Formats: sequence, structure tokens, C-alpha cells
Amino acid sequence: MKNIKTDVCIVGTGPSGALLGLLLAKQGHEVLLLEKFANLERDYRGEILQPSTLQLLDQIDMLEYILEQPHKKIAQGGIHYKGKRIMEFKMDDISREYPYAIQMAQSTFIQALLKEAEKFPNFKMHFNSNVKTLLKDETGQVIGVQGTIEKEPAEVFAKVTVGSDGRQSTIRREASFKEVNEHHRSNLIWFTIDWPSHLPHELMYMFTGKNNLFMIPKYPDKMQIGYTFTKEQQARVKENNYKEIKDLVIEQIPELKERVENSKQFVKLQVISLTLDHWAADGLVLVGDAAHVMTPIGVIGINVALADSIVAAEVILEALNEGDYSVNKLSEIEKKRKPEADELQRLQIKVESLIFTTNPIVSQLRPYLVQFMSKTPLVNILMKKFFFPVNQRKAG
Repeated sequence: MKNIKTDVCIVGTGPSGALLGLLLAKQGHEVLLLEKFANLERDYRGEILQPSTLQLLDQIDMLEYILEQPHKKIAQGGIHYKGKRIMEFKMDDISREYPYAIQMAQSTFIQALLKEAEKFPNFKMHFNSNVKTLLKDETGQVIGVQGTIEKEPAEVFAKVTVGSDGRQSTIRREASFKEVNEHHRSNLIWFTIDWPSHLPHELMYMFTGKNNLFMIPKYPDKMQIGYTFTKEQQARVKENNYKEIKDLVIEQIPELKERVENSKQFVKLQVISLTLDHWAADGLVLVGDAAHVMTPIGVIGINVALADSIVAAEVILEALNEGDYSVNKLSEIEKKRKPEADELQRLQIKVESLIFTTNPIVSQLRPYLVQFMSKTPLVNILMKKFFFPVNQRKAG
């Protein structure tokens, strides 16, 4: 059996885990990052870095480096109904200093972070690492993880263990963190086509009178299309083999007919919002989707997770320097981050309730309500809540 000792063991190589590993390694501490899969080449759901995240990356001197990676800038977006734009928002109305979001393949973003982390000899990473359970001492404090690395049994002993292993987190389950709110009302189907030359590269959401659609620019020149449907509609969508999705997109944008009809790969995503009562235990803390599962509303999940990592790095560095790995110390992360995450989840659920309403009167009035809102300051207030939360603006 492999027996490994390290200062910090991070389970899960999403953006949150990769950034946290880099920040801790920069400070000279031993960091071990464990990744379940054999590589990073798989489908991801969060690939938009919002203006607030660009600011955070700038504050840790990473923005210039990240912008050197392949990406697409997104400066604006809108909501459409019956072929017309009924609401427009521009990123420079949200932030003059960071007047755009960027779409970057998540594998590209993670690999860029890992490339920097690997410059430090105190940083180690293992793929094919299947964590099965937590290691605890006689007092119940978490002191590492047990599982396999490259199919060989392994125990990793760490002063601090971090669960950054996503929405289906093994660490969250093994630590028995209490789920206080789980919201699952809807689902998404994603597929990707070539971006049509006559359309601007911007975020687009479409009220169709049926199920709704949204389009996201995807590097280098692709359109990622999302089709929203309720849990009750799931059997119907599966039964007709995505035909209703294709028909609806073609109905809204006839010019996409050939591209859409030739689409073969459709990816389903459950739209779940999950809240925990706390994120930390003695020797252990959760970050990112392991701590709070965000819905795709506002495409902010990766941004919230990265903000977690920056705060977590500060607190864990203090814990290592002080030799204090208690729940009281590690809970400082959730004290600084949980209020914002909880507020954004509540906002997402409210917006989702409007989008997926089954009330026929509200459904008919919805586009006109949005159009009215577009002429008021409420638009920028809402956009700032999503894309530039107050707590993130104060991060430093």
C-alpha cells in the first residue's frame, strides 16, 4: 500500500481544486492533488469567467497569464422573444475595468493552472485516484483519505484535507455534511454547432412560448445551445429522441436548420441547487460544487467556486502557519463565502421559477415583464448581483 504524507490533500481537479493547489504551492507548502479520471478531456458545464472573476484573477496576478490561453470574449447579451431582442445587457455597464466575460474551455483553464503549479517541486498530482473514504484519528479529526492511486491501494495523510470533487462529492458524503436545501425543478440538454456568421457572438436567451433556449459562444467559433425542460417533461424529451429540441431551434432561427439537423451529440444536465448547513470539520473543508451546487442560471458556478479557492488559500495558509486545523479555524472559509453563495442560490431559484413557471398567465406576461424591466435600472442591479457580487468586489 502506498503511504503518502503531505501538508494539504485536495480531492478533485476542477477549477477550484486546481487554483487552490497552485496558490498553496506558491507559498511553499506540500500539496497533493488527487484526480479521479485519467485526464481532463471531458465535457464540462461551466466555461464562462465573469467580470468579477477576471478581477479576482487580476488581484492574484493571474489574469494576464489566463488571457494568453485560447478564449473568446463576450461583451454583451440579450433576451429574445418572437425574433426581437426585448432586453440587452452589456458587461461594460457592470464593470468599466473588466468590460467583458470570457469563454474558455474548462480543460484549457485547468491545464493552465496546473502548468503553473507544476513549476513548484512541493506540488504533486496523481490522476486515476479513486478516493473511497476519509482517514480519522482517535478524536474524529480528519487526517487524510484512503483509496487507490493507479489501482494501487493508498493512504494519504494530510494536515488539511479539501473536498473539491464536485456536485457528486465523495468527500461530502463520507463526512456526512447535512444538506439543508436541495432544489431540482428542471433539466437541460446541451448540444454544440458551428456559430452562424450572421449572428453576433453574445449570450442569448430565447422565450419561445414553449420550452426556452439559450446560446453561449464557445471557442473558437461554436455555439453551445441549451434547451430547458421540467422534470415532468423528461420522459417526453427522451421518447422523441431530441426531435422537439431540433424543431424548436429551427423554428426560432431557420438559418440553423442544416447545422441542427446534423447534430448527433446531446448532453443532459440535471439543474440542481444544493445547500449545506456547514462546509468544515476538524481537518477538513469543502469548496466549490462540493460545498454548494449552483444551477446554470447566470452561468456563475465556476466564478463562485474560484472565489471560494482564493479565500480558502488564505485561511489554510494561516492554519498551516499556526498549526490549527480545527473546525473553528477552517470554518472561517464558510463565514466569508457561504453568505454570498447562499444569496446567489436563492436568486437563481427565483429566476428559475420565473423561467419555468407553469402558470399560463405568468407565462404569457413574462416577455412583457422582462421588456418593461429592461427600461429600468433593475437590469443592471440584477446583472451586478449575478456577475459582480458585492463580496467579490471587496476581495483582495
